[in-house]
Amino acid sequence: RRFTKMYDIAGVKLSKYVGCGSSETGPTADSYRITMSIISRVIPSPEGSRIDTELTATAQDPGTSKGSLSCTSLGGLEQRIHALTAKHLGA
Repeated sequence: RRFTKMYDIAGVKLSKYVGCGSSETGPTADSYRITMSIISRVIPSPEGSRIDTELTATAQDPGTSKGSLSCTSLGGLEQRIHALTAKHLGA
C-alpha cells in the first residue's frame, strides 16, 4: 500500500499502467511522482478461486507543492500481476 514510483516499473513506463492526464512534456505518469496502492485478494469460487486486484494511484509534480492529481488504472498492471501469479502457481 502507498508506494511511490517515478518513470517506470520493471522497465515499463508508468503511463502504460495509469492515466493521469498530460503535461507539456507528455503523459504526466512518466514525469510525475506516482503514489499507488495495489491490493490483491484471493476470492473463493465454485471453480476453485480467483484473484481480484485493485490499483489506485495519484500523481504529483515533483517540481511544485501543488496538490495531487487522480489517476485511473489502465488495467495492464493488474493483468501482469495475474499472469505472473498464474505462472508462479503453474496454472
